Amino acid sequence: KNIVVPDVAVVKQLGSGNRYIYVYNQDGTVSYKRVELGRRMNDKYEILSGNADGDNVVTSGHIALKDGIEVELVNE
Repeated sequence: KNIVVPDVAVVKQLGSGNRYIYVYNQDGTVSYKRVELGRRMNDKYEILSGNADGDNVVTSGHIALKDGIEVELVNE
């Protein structure tokens, strides 16, 4: 009963084994959240901890993102 996200949503921090996701907040900003990964299922990862049910996970544009910046939401 864990949350599953596309593998493209998971960001690896350089120089460590830590994994993160960006979450879109209701105020139009993004948050950088450390997550613990579970199983990989084809092109998806199980998230064991670090995010909440209902989080809007960012799946593209990670290169331009920083914690707390305001973004425009585009549904693909």
